Order: sequence, then C-alpha cells, then structure tokens
Amino acid sequence: MARDLRLPGTAGPGPLEGSAHVAMDATARTTEVARAILRGYGLDVKGAANLGPIGAETGLRTASFSATGDLLEARPLLGLGLGLAPDAVLSGRLDSRAEIKASGKGRVLTGKTTIERLRYVPGTTAATLRKPGAPPAPPRIPQPIEEASVAIEHALSLGVVADTTGFDRVSLRSGIANATVTGTMRTRNTGTPSKPEEETDLDLKLDVDGDATRIADTLRSLFGEGYEDMAGEGRVKGQFVLVGPTGNDGRDLRIDGDLAWRKFASGGISSEDGTVTLRRPAPGTPLLATAKSKVNGGTFDLQASCDLGKGRSPWTAKAKIVGLDTSPMVTGKGASRYLPLLLPAIVPAGSTSPVLSGKLDADLDLRSEALRETGLSDTLSGPGSLRMTQGSVSDSTLFSALSGQSGGGALGTLAKMVPSLGGSLSQLGKSL
Repeated sequence: MARDLRLPGTAGPGPLEGSAHVAMDATARTTEVARAILRGYGLDVKGAANLGPIGAETGLRTASFSATGDLLEARPLLGLGLGLAPDAVLSGRLDSRAEIKASGKGRVLTGKTTIERLRYVPGTTAATLRKPGAPPAPPRIPQPIEEASVAIEHALSLGVVADTTGFDRVSLRSGIANATVTGTMRTRNTGTPSKPEEETDLDLKLDVDGDATRIADTLRSLFGEGYEDMAGEGRVKGQFVLVGPTGNDGRDLRIDGDLAWRKFASGGISSEDGTVTLRRPAPGTPLLATAKSKVNGGTFDLQASCDLGKGRSPWTAKAKIVGLDTSPMVTGKGASRYLPLLLPAIVPAGSTSPVLSGKLDADLDLRSEALRETGLSDTLSGPGSLRMTQGSVSDSTLFSALSGQSGGGALGTLAKMVPSLGGSLSQLGKSL
C-alpha cells in the first residue's frame, strides 16, 4: 500500500493500495493470480489470471479485468496516462470489463467499456498565429464536450492467425455517432535479416452513422472562437473499406468509401445533401475522388484523381461552382474565413459582418506533382475562371494590391503558381 502519494494536478497526497493472491504449482507448471485489487483516486480495479502450459510453451491461458470509478477523482492518474493538459477537466462514471482467453497460439480479447455522464473540457490554450506586431490574442476559452453515455465493445483476435490482429467486432455507441470496425490487420517482414522492415496488410471495413446536430455541437466546442454559429441537421452516414498493403505510401492499397450528410453550416456557408466518394478498385491505379453538395443555393462539384504512391503522388482536380450566394458569408467566422485564401487581395479577411453580395461561379482545373505540402505549391498549375454576377465587395484591397501599395504578395504568388487563374482573379476584381 502506498500512502501520501502525490500526483500532478492533486491538491494533496492520497492513498493507493493494492493486493493479490498468487499460487504457483511447479509440477503442473501453473501460476494462479486471484483477487488482484488496486484501489485509489476514485478507481476500483480488480483482476485475475491463469498461466500454464499452452502446447509446448507456458503462457497466459485466461485473464479477467474490471475497473469502476469516478473519472473526476481519477483525473491525476488518467492525466499521466492520457497526457491531458494540466487544466483539462475530465469527469464521468467508468465501468469497464474485459476477458482474455487462449486460442491456439494467440489470444481472444472481449469486453465492454461504458462511461456515463461524460464531460471533457480541454485545457486553455493561447492562440499563437497572429500578424507581425499585433498584440497577443487572448487565451481561448475552452467549451465543454458532454455525452450522456459512451459505450465501446470489442472482440479481438490477437495472433490466433500468425502476425494478425482480427477485429471480429469493435463498436462505439454514443449520442454523437455510432461506429463499427471489422476485418483484419496483418504485419509482415518485408526487409532483410540485417535490415528488418515491417509492412501492414489491411482488410478493414468502417461503418459510421452520426447525428449532424451533435457532431456540429462537438466541433463547435473543439474549434472554439469563430465557429459559434456552427450547426448541423439530419444524419451523417459513411462506409469505408481498405484492402491491401500500406507500404510505398499506399501504392497498392484498394480503397472504397462513401460519406453523406444532410446539412452543415458555419460562417454563412451552408452545405446541404453533400456526398464524398473515394474509389480505387485495383492496386496501382489512380485514386478517384468526388464531392458534391448544394452550397448557399448553388452547387459545388469536385472531381479529383491521385496516383497515390507513385513518385510524389501527383494529382489533378476539377472544381465547378455555380450560383453560390455570397451574401451570407462572414469572412471572420467558420469555413468562410478560408475564402480570403482562395480570393487573396479581393476579399478582406476577418470581417465580422457580410462583405459580399451576388452569385459566384467558378471553374478550376488544377494539378500538382506532389500531394504533400512539400512540393505541392511549387508544382501547382492549371487554368481557372471566376465570375460574380450582380455582386459587390466591401473593403476590398484588390486595387491597392495590384498597384503595389499593400505588397500584393498573395495575388502575386497565386498568379505565379496558376497564371490563368491569377488573371481571372484580377478581372473578377475589376468587375466588382
């Protein structure tokens, strides 16, 4: 038993006690661990195990485990294990149970963990990105994430098939979303005895069904300032299948995925009846991606292709926007804050009220020799056009940027990377 044990984040010392009964039989080559108990900081952990002959070897034959307690009292212990921020708050009622049984040369692990009245408040973090010379931003006020009940059930096969983890069934159930994973994950050595290397083969299926309203509530809490108006409606449903090796940046990985949502809105941008698809039916072929949605009364359509795992994974993308109503958009909030990055020196950033009006049409045909950020911007190119009908922009810095009065760095960089699109941006600004 440990007394006067002080952990980070505690107001004072506390006890942590444990005990276990161990019986060994040398003749039978067995070890029995019974009535193993660990109590302290609001947790009550119990366990038992049996070790003995498994074929020609000795190993774990059965084991059981249970843990119950108050997460708020256990916060010091969990903070160490989960790496929580010093001022983060975690509370709820924990009930977890698991069993392990030998199966051939492997183990089968089953169990269920439930947390009732879960409440998590991230630690306070100060914003670090600001303009040169600007005063430090005030610390972000974290928003709580609350869930009435979260349940995780699992049935795993560990090494029953050599070097393979079998996800017989792993499920998450909560008011925000339900998710289920099934399939296998196998590790194999692809190197040499002098230079061993491991590669993972996947055969996994993920099903997701979520409540868009609750998802938006959670994202609003996570993203914080600027996303106070984030909202969702209806369900979010998805299914993703991954089959094949993960090596060589996924060059031979087969992918099939679908995601659909009813409605998400933030910062004056509303996406309705959206879908995303990912298709790669054969190894070594391009990954095809599509995204479609109604956006602010208009339509958005994206068609993309990526040679995943070949060279630097070159990609192409064609995006078409028709009749997007810009009048609700507020560039200082939500997803709309990224509009100034797409229309640099035309749309003012950080506005707390709408600065645009009119319908936006756009056709973009972009390509790059690299998928990752390193090399992406250096090789980005392609034609594009933008049109605004019956529109206006308040507080635009376009003309001072074009004349060099404000540097024009963003527009100049875009024009250099994508000359035809840069010219189209200039014409768009002159027409407003």
